[in-house]
Amino acid sequence: MRMRRNHGPCVSGQAPVTNYGAHDMKADRKKKAQVPKKNTGKDDSPPPGPDQPPGRLRAMAPLLFLLFFVGVVMFVTMPKFYYPGDNFCPRIVCWNIIENGEWGIPFSYRKQMGGFVATRGQYFWENEDKGLYYSKYGVAYTAAFMVPMLIEKARVGELQFVHRTDSLLFTLNLFSIALSLITVLYLYRAVSLFTKKSWARIVSVLALFFCTLIWFYARTHAHDVIQYVGFSGLLYHLLRWSTERYSEDGTVRDRGWRHLVFSTLFLGFLILCRFSYVVLVPPVWIMAVFADPLRGREWRRFIPRAWKDRRQLILYLLVPTLVVFGFIMFTHWWKFGGPLETGYDQWSKRAPGEPRFTWPNVWGSIDWAFV
Repeated sequence: MRMRRNHGPCVSGQAPVTNYGAHDMKADRKKKAQVPKKNTGKDDSPPPGPDQPPGRLRAMAPLLFLLFFVGVVMFVTMPKFYYPGDNFCPRIVCWNIIENGEWGIPFSYRKQMGGFVATRGQYFWENEDKGLYYSKYGVAYTAAFMVPMLIEKARVGELQFVHRTDSLLFTLNLFSIALSLITVLYLYRAVSLFTKKSWARIVSVLALFFCTLIWFYARTHAHDVIQYVGFSGLLYHLLRWSTERYSEDGTVRDRGWRHLVFSTLFLGFLILCRFSYVVLVPPVWIMAVFADPLRGREWRRFIPRAWKDRRQLILYLLVPTLVVFGFIMFTHWWKFGGPLETGYDQWSKRAPGEPRFTWPNVWGSIDWAFV
């Protein structure tokens, strides 16, 4: 039993009592702490406590489970037939690029193209000056399908004009699954900005993916699954920019503003898939300029805030937008003969004197863009 020593007042003629033993024990503990431990090759660190953050693999477990689940469902339910429609257009152009080295298909293939050119301008733009058919859809739509077509080329050696084989169908299914998983990844990251609960993230993404038209159109080997990547990337980077462009003390963070560049590039990618998505440019610009005033409903701050962020708005929004639209107008001039041609005019059959842009056409574009 350890006795506690009571140090009372000093008695006359006696020396004061001092606890030298306790002092020596403290000194010994300090010396032992300064002696380096021998490396035994074992991890002697204590296990992480309840307040310490989990490991990286444990933190990624919900996302990995979500990707695995969606991938398995997509693989089990992948179609065993080709969906008819405009999804053949980019693959025909890919065939022409791989076999003939040209984006435009000569008029001499009119018979092989059959119903794709039966209605003028429905799928292909007739460039009479060059004598070539160009897909009315954007170059990004065609470029994306070069991946499965090149894989099929390496597998079979020769591609047909309208290539329809079981091996290509399987490759297209895997291609759709890969793009769907990228979409799920971006959606999960976007939802994570609103909640830290793993179950809420998973349920939200599964609801968005399987309870809407995303699941159906992601299986059609068409442009939809490609555009889902563009939409989800645009959404995620726009949300990251809105929350990270300023630090806590109000200073500008260039790292956060770079997300506005990525969102602009994803928007340009969507327009290069289908030009009708150009209607999304005004909402993105409105959010980029009005995001802070609208949040606080302080309209008087708009001009000071925009003037204060003029360098970032020019560098991270205006310049990328001009570059993207410059490239888009170049591709339109190259394919359709003019930078303002959209590829849809030959199918619309405007009456003499009718304006190029009418409200029904604009509303149709808005409907497609947001649905």
